[in-house]
Amino acid sequence: MYKAKLLALFVTVSILGCGGDSGPMASNMGGDPVGTWLDQDGYEWTFNSDGTLLDYEGKELTWSVEGGVMTWTMSGVDLSMTFSVGENYMYLTTTFDEGSAAETKETSRWKRRR
Repeated sequence: MYKAKLLALFVTVSILGCGGDSGPMASNMGGDPVGTWLDQDGYEWTFNSDGTLLDYEGKELTWSVEGGVMTWTMSGVDLSMTFSVGENYMYLTTTFDEGSAAETKETSRWKRRR
């Protein structure tokens, strides 16, 4: 179930921008993902300023930002997506079949946990 959920998240997630100054290289863009977020299914994900990410099961990944692209790494596998962060929401956008006639983008909106 966990792997299916993580794969589904990787497939449906992408982030449209980024920024801030407390996360790893987050000051490149505008908005800071550091903090706890609720995904579209209500699961909590915590982005720490040291570049670690705790998923909804408490498993640790790493995250980094460069040029408006956020990359998550788990067990040597990278997932990169564009993103944007506002005061209350973060948008993650994943592109599939990039550059082909079948190119599609899927965006998900996460809510900041207060």
